[in-house]
Amino acid sequence: MRLYTFEKIMFTQLAPRLYVASLNVRLALLATMASCAIFTHPAAYAEDQSETTPAANSLEAFATPKTPAKNDIELVNRPLIAGLWGMRIPNVACIEYYNFKENGQFLVKSANEWSLGKYAYQLPEMEVMAKSLPQLTMGILYDSDDIDCSGNQVNQTGEVQQEFVKWISPSHIQFCAAIDGKQCPLELYRVLP
Repeated sequence: MRLYTFEKIMFTQLAPRLYVASLNVRLALLATMASCAIFTHPAAYAEDQSETTPAANSLEAFATPKTPAKNDIELVNRPLIAGLWGMRIPNVACIEYYNFKENGQFLVKSANEWSLGKYAYQLPEMEVMAKSLPQLTMGILYDSDDIDCSGNQVNQTGEVQQEFVKWISPSHIQFCAAIDGKQCPLELYRVLP
């Protein structure tokens, strides 16, 4: 119940019903109710509840320094290979997923098997970039030792695999065995950036 509703009830309903014998007691009661009305009236607190910021046309508004707006554009360097990639296994209706995270960790999901580890993606030196491929080194820290898309069950925990990445397009890469990019049996397609 709001305070001004309480004040209204005090004056309109309770005062006529009270039986007070003496005039002094009646005046004391009215004085108490009037003081309650002054202190509980919403207009008395309206100034305290209003905003205390300076008005737009006052001198205070121009005197306060403005904080510069935060730049919402943030440039982030990330490995080119970061994202979710899928590799179709030939003659099997199964896709092996490679999720390369920006922090250098990866997760591979192949049928029931999953592996996780750390990777390093290294570009070749500028002098040989035209005739050599970037190198992807993956160290497997954990392997669930379940059956993968190829039907194999091999625990690869502790293995280090090295691939050379041949970019066909921004959403299509090949894993190659040699730096020259001639033996590339594995193809991956980007699923998510």
